[in-house]
Amino acid sequence: MMRRARMVGVVVVLLALSMPVVAGAAAPRIVGGVEATPRIVGGVEAGPDEFPFLVGLVYSYEPSVFQGQFCGGTLIDPEWVLTAGHCVDGEIAEGIDVYAGSYDLDGGGKRIAVDEIYQHPGYDPNSQENDVALLHLAKPVKGADAVNGTARLAIGSDRDLFPPGTNVITAGWGNTESDPAGTPEWPERVRKVELPIVSDASCNDVYAGFMAPGMICAGFEIGGADSCQGDSGGPLMIAYGDGTYLQLGVVSWGEGCADPGYPGVYALVIPYTCWIAETMGNGTLGYGRAYSAGTEGDDHFMGTSGTDIFLGQGGDDTIEGGNGSDVLCGGPGADTIIGGSGSDTIDGGDGADEIKGGAGDDYLLGGRGDDYLAGNKDVDGMLGGPGADVLKGGSGDDALSGEADADTLIGRSGADALSGGTGADLLKGNGGGDRLGGGPQDDVLGGGRGDDELRGGSGDDDLNGGAGYDVCDGETTRACEA
Repeated sequence: MMRRARMVGVVVVLLALSMPVVAGAAAPRIVGGVEATPRIVGGVEAGPDEFPFLVGLVYSYEPSVFQGQFCGGTLIDPEWVLTAGHCVDGEIAEGIDVYAGSYDLDGGGKRIAVDEIYQHPGYDPNSQENDVALLHLAKPVKGADAVNGTARLAIGSDRDLFPPGTNVITAGWGNTESDPAGTPEWPERVRKVELPIVSDASCNDVYAGFMAPGMICAGFEIGGADSCQGDSGGPLMIAYGDGTYLQLGVVSWGEGCADPGYPGVYALVIPYTCWIAETMGNGTLGYGRAYSAGTEGDDHFMGTSGTDIFLGQGGDDTIEGGNGSDVLCGGPGADTIIGGSGSDTIDGGDGADEIKGGAGDDYLLGGRGDDYLAGNKDVDGMLGGPGADVLKGGSGDDALSGEADADTLIGRSGADALSGGTGADLLKGNGGGDRLGGGPQDDVLGGGRGDDELRGGSGDDDLNGGAGYDVCDGETTRACEA
């Protein structure tokens, strides 16, 4: 269930409810067979100055901030807010104000008009893939240029900071379900809760609609703490200990709020850093990082030993990462992008791109166009995007998602997770114990040598388990033991 709507309560896992509850809740959305919902349940009241970058999205026609607040967001620049794609789905800029500068919805903060909405072009309201959006403000928020006035966005080099089991924080004004006892169902003041990161494999076991590498889960197996309705669009973050925060995710969806066995699902920020940087027109990513921008022509970038951020802009660019953990953004054009030895985030953008990951734990995104994505050593995450893409995983345990159109996904030797998306796809797991999911069209799935799980989806699918002990669910199955 989506986690949008004024649930007069605490931050619950990004359940995308698209209408304010006070006006009558919209019909709940179904993701992977479960209702999606978001709020902060089981938390505590935050300090007045603890999260100065946290903002509320408020309907501009509603005089009361408390009644009009329906989602959260984070300042990543004095003029830019990062929120969830489902929070702005179907909305117009004139209909939304951003409430900033106060942790209390009593109206003591500043209401600033939104003059432009940028919903991720790949946002899917059914699967909640690419559930991110940017809001440009009519004027900058005063004080947001302070050290802790904006959230710093995670890039590939930060991925090791939050392995499964790491305690992270989410916060918001969402529904609390009056937990703990005596808490208002809809709080006026920001509430926060700490939650452990859940592994992708465990989250995939719970939610058929979970799709790495664009999503991440957090929550306790026993439940009792979560984000909830009204928390959608807010941050999942780590505290640095000096008053600053690293944002890992955006509250997106989940089953109920704080229910046992159902963690909250968040949009992972890392794969979207290029889209964010290119939309904003700068690569600071919320923390004053240095970056280099190309021209409308054909540019050639060479990385250094540090962390590089390259924005290719237009043209057929060649971008080569160095030894750092780089953010390499191709932009429009047929680009060739090659990662270096670090944990890189690579996004080809529009055009038929060729992307190769390098030796680190990389995130590879094809963007629009017929792209070729190839991982290398270590653990890679790949999103093909619109277009007929070819994704090859490499030797690590990879997560490949074809998204739209007819894609070819090849897992290679690791224990891979392959999700075909909406087209008629060809998926091959090869070596390793792989998970293959076909999607709604007529797909061909081949398991390979390991003990694999193959699920065809709703189309007329052809599944071949291959060697090993394979579990298959589809219309035509071969070499499947269960």
